[in-house]
Amino acid sequence: MEQNGIISPPQRPGEFYLAAKHHMRNLTLSTGEYYHVYNRGVDRRKTFRNHENYRLFLYFAGRSKHDNDTGKHVVNIHAYACMTNHFHMLLEQTRENGIAQFMQRLSTSYTRAFNRQHQRSGSLFETTYKARHVDTDAYLDVVATYIHRNPLAIPETIDVETLDSYQWSSYPHYRGLVKNPLVDDKTLSDLFGAPNHTQKFHQRISAKLDDYRFGLEYPQTKLARN
Repeated sequence: MEQNGIISPPQRPGEFYLAAKHHMRNLTLSTGEYYHVYNRGVDRRKTFRNHENYRLFLYFAGRSKHDNDTGKHVVNIHAYACMTNHFHMLLEQTRENGIAQFMQRLSTSYTRAFNRQHQRSGSLFETTYKARHVDTDAYLDVVATYIHRNPLAIPETIDVETLDSYQWSSYPHYRGLVKNPLVDDKTLSDLFGAPNHTQKFHQRISAKLDDYRFGLEYPQTKLARN
């Protein structure tokens, strides 16, 4: 389903995506918790016009996830996908206000670079960002799959196999095709059962997203913490 240029998970009664507790306006971001963070271009405009734009965004993401003073992570990036006019990330907040700090630095740095390259001014993204709490293993599975399937909406990305070569997603990393230092992969690798997580992950991506059922059909088991 596409809404205003962003592919959304199927909406049915009882789904997490419809639950009020996951709306950004009601959400307090907590350290040690996982969040689906996303944003799109203002007026649905392109936020990535060429390969250099994608590279710059991911470069700034890598810089922004570290605290300037301590060098420690303010967030862990477990999954991401960047499309023409929007992006999705699965983030873990590792210090107080970490996601807010990360998104502010990333958005500001990238918008300045984008505006300079394309000789424009003003806001690039529609909002500061949107976030939904990922509070169970089952929901983590759904969100990771959803994020990595998102590029299938791009016309030139016509089937699941082409995701292996899609450069602007963490999917090739989880497939074992590249080593991506931006990705903190332990959580998803553990969830999908290392050392066979690449095969299991691919099976989930290959399945139809509509086959996933949310809500009460999923066990309400909190994520294990290390």
